[in-house]
Amino acid sequence: MSRDAQHEAVQPARSRRLRRLANRVTGWAIVVAGIILIPLPGPGWLVVGLGLLVLSREERWARGALLRLERFMRRHGMRTSLRRLIARRRRERARAESAL
Repeated sequence: MSRDAQHEAVQPARSRRLRRLANRVTGWAIVVAGIILIPLPGPGWLVVGLGLLVLSREERWARGALLRLERFMRRHGMRTSLRRLIARRRRERARAESAL
């Protein structure tokens, strides 16, 4: 095998490792940012979910954690679907306008 062929065979493996590392670093950064946002007003749990979503591409445990987080959010009345959240806001606006 020539040196160029060896270099071409190593390149995809190297790029896969780099992509996996980037996914892990990005996922953990988003999870940490979400954890910081939890006590503050804002979408802390949603940000944690997004971080777990990024991590779930590489880590099997993150998929299970994502499912548990979704159940937790539903149990505590948090909206997990953006479509449902938008529909709820529209209904609330319509009620507020009709009350005036």
